[in-house]
Parts: sequence; C-alpha cells; structure tokens
Amino acid sequence: MNLPAHTEHLIELPSDIFLTARRDQLYTPIPRRKIKKSKQRKSRRPQSSASEDTETEPSLNEEEDEDDDDDDDNDDDNDNVDDGLFGDNRRRHRSRSRQDEQGFFTERNPRERSNKKSKHRKRLFRKAIIAALFIKVLKQRASRSRSKSSRQSLSATIHKIRLQEIMVALHRVYLEPEGPIYNALIQAIVNPVELKSALNPSSKSYNQAIFVIADALNNIIARIVDFMPRDGVLGTSKTSAIAALIQPGNPFPENYFWQCERELLEFNKTRLVNITKQRATLLIIGCFIFRSLVTTLLTKPIKYRLLLGQLTPNQAASLKVLASVLFYVGRRAVKSSPQILALPHEWSLSLHNDAALKPITQNSEIKPVIAKCEQSLRAWCEQYIRRIDASFGKDLRA
Repeated sequence: MNLPAHTEHLIELPSDIFLTARRDQLYTPIPRRKIKKSKQRKSRRPQSSASEDTETEPSLNEEEDEDDDDDDDNDDDNDNVDDGLFGDNRRRHRSRSRQDEQGFFTERNPRERSNKKSKHRKRLFRKAIIAALFIKVLKQRASRSRSKSSRQSLSATIHKIRLQEIMVALHRVYLEPEGPIYNALIQAIVNPVELKSALNPSSKSYNQAIFVIADALNNIIARIVDFMPRDGVLGTSKTSAIAALIQPGNPFPENYFWQCERELLEFNKTRLVNITKQRATLLIIGCFIFRSLVTTLLTKPIKYRLLLGQLTPNQAASLKVLASVLFYVGRRAVKSSPQILALPHEWSLSLHNDAALKPITQNSEIKPVIAKCEQSLRAWCEQYIRRIDASFGKDLRA
C-alpha cells in the first residue's frame, strides 16, 4: 500500500487500544445500588429458589460457552476475545448480584431479627427485675406490719382470755346448785308472785312483789360482797386475772365497753390508762354484776343454763324486772355523784329504764335496801382494790 513504516504501526493501534480499553471497562467494578426496604420486601423470595438458581445457571452458562466455542472457531480472533470478555463480565455481574441477593436474604435479615429479639428479651428481663423488686418490697412491708400487729394481737388475745376466765369463774360461783346466790335467783324467778306487778302501784300484788325483790337484793348482794378469795382467777394476788383487769396498759376488745362506760374511762387507742379508784370500781362491778350476772344469766338464762327447758311468760317478766333492779343498784355503786351511770342503749330493749323502775326504786320499803346494797358494793370494791394494789406494792389509788 506504499505507506511508511510508522503508518503501518498505527494501523494496529486501534484494535489494541479498543481491546485494552474494553477490557478495562469490563473489569471496572459496578457500584451497588441500595434497595429501599419497601422494595426489599416486595423482591423477597425463598432462599431455596435462590440457591437453586445459583446451582443451575452456571451449568447452563457452561453449555452455552461450549456451544459458542464450537460455533465461533471460524470467526475472527478479535470478535472471539470481545464476546468472551463480555460474557465473563456478565456472568460475574450476575453471580455477584445473586450472592448479594442471597446474602440479603440469609445473612442480613436474621441479624436484624436477632437484634429485635435481643432488644425484646432485654425489655422483658428489665420488667421482670422491676416486678421482682416491687414484690420484694411489698413482702417486706407486709412482714413488718404482720410482726407489729402480731405483737399487739398477742397481748389483746391474752387479755381477752383473762376476761373470759373471769366470766367463767363467776358463772361457776353463781350457778353452784347449793350456793346462796343461785337459791336467791331461783326463788325470785319461780315465785308465784309476778315481779312485774311491782311496776304498777295499783296492782293487787304490788306489795308482795316489792317484798320479793327486796329479799332477792339483800341475799344476792350480801353474798357477792362476801366473796373475796386470795388465790385463783378471782383472787387478790398479783397473778390473778381480776388483778390484771384493773392494771393500766391492757388492750380491751373493741366492743367490750358500752358507750356510757367509755365516757368515764380513759384510753390510749385500745389500751386502758390512768385507772383511778372510781374506774377500777367500774371495772370490778362491770365484771361481777353487769356482764356475769345481768347481761348473761338473767337476760339469757337458757343459753347460760340458769334455767332448763322453756321459759313461761311469768318467768320471763320476772327475770326482766330482777335484772333491771340489779343493774340499777350496780350503776348507783359505780358513780358516787347524785347522777348515776346511764342505762346503756345497747340494753334498752332488754331492760326497764329508770322511769319505768320508779315505782320500785322510790318505794319506802325498798329504797333503804337499795341504798344499803349500794354502800356495801362500793366498800367491797375499795377493799378489793386495796388488797390487789398491796400485792403489787403500790400505794392507794386516788
């Protein structure tokens, strides 16, 4: 072609430059595109299908390569090289994309799930610790309150047992079959004269009923004031239950005292404090007459076995009159002032009030008997208190 040598050299340059440039272009790394989460969710497919594609497609590509090699033996060398390089680059790109997709489905997603699970477990563990601490604090507070209440309830239970022992011992004394108190009670109750006639001065048997009531008062109160043992539950020693009854600081049951009694006593919560001679007298008469005699034996005779069988109307009426008069005498002995202790409203339906008892209490024959019983009860209580205080080595109460 009559060209210089340097021109012949330039003829081969375009193919070399193209090949090198094409090869460098094919081997340049392709930047990966970031796929949004929404697209990732849409493009997800099972891991098994992705793995099957990776296993089958290389075999197909190998078969295509073999066919291409057989068909392209007669083609030019430059086309061969170009097609081979382009095919290699395409296969690498596909394999990398498959690996990226496979890595996305198998590696990244489980990590995110494991992170979420670990966070969820941490939250549950934290909540469990807080709940355990809260329960522990509640148990500690409950144990403290139980220990404090157990100490208080123990002393209250002991004193309640003492009160029950006093009542049982007095019932044993009052219900002794051959005892003078039991005989006086039975004679007044079963007497053919109705004691309710004493409430009506115009009644024919009024005077007879007054005589029966006066005789019962003399016998019952006289036998009570003669009772002052040294030992036992009702003794004057410092180990007796009646001695603990008149000591300050003992917790009484909530419903033990009536409202009229509470007005004369002084309390620190449930504990009785500052027990003077008058208050000690109230406690002793409250046990011997109010609770062990009037509100138990005389108002509930069948329950406490004063009488057996059924009560007749005459006996029920006589019991109510006798109980009201004995309660009246005890209320007068408690208070030295002219105004006597009020009738408890808790027993207003079971006992006669002071207005209804006036035909009895204002009678000229029974009035001195009531005064004598009042004085003897007050003196007996003072002697009882003096002996108990002497056993403790205390001075006389004011």
